[in-house]
This record gives sequence, structure tokens and C-alpha cells, in this order.
Amino acid sequence: MTTVQIERTSNRYARSINGAWIGAGSDKKQFEIDEDSLTKRFSLNSGIKVTWPDGVIESAFPFNGGACPGYPPICIPADGRLAKLLNC
Repeated sequence: MTTVQIERTSNRYARSINGAWIGAGSDKKQFEIDEDSLTKRFSLNSGIKVTWPDGVIESAFPFNGGACPGYPPICIPADGRLAKLLNC
């Protein structure tokens, strides 16, 4: 069990005068978690950046397929440790 540092981003949106969605900034939270917890219903929100104890940084983002649920997240790099944990 390895403890990793997580930076999770949550994008915020607002409605414009004509009703369209516009970006309203983002919130970032940083915390530490054990890597086993990443596989147990961990929310990616708008994306996460994981820093492993050896300094390797990897990212994951939710699949942006519109109305197509059930797809795995997009991981960068695609063959990294995070991709194996999240089944990317």
C-alpha cells in the first residue's frame, strides 16, 4: 500500500443571460490517499493529477463521450500505473 498525493480539479459553470453554460472557474483540492482507495469509487470530478512517492506524475480525466456511460477514464500516460489501477 503506497500513499500518493492527489490534486483534484472541479470545474464550475454558470448560465449566461441567454441561457448558455459558461465557465466560472475551477476549484482544486490537494490531499493524500493510499493507492488502493483510487480503485474504490473514487471521483475524478474534472480530472486528477497523481504524484507517486518516486516523483512520477500521472493524470486521469473522466471520459468525455456525452451520453455514453460506462467508459473508462482517459489516463495520461496510457500505460502508466494509474491506468492499470483505473482500468483505462
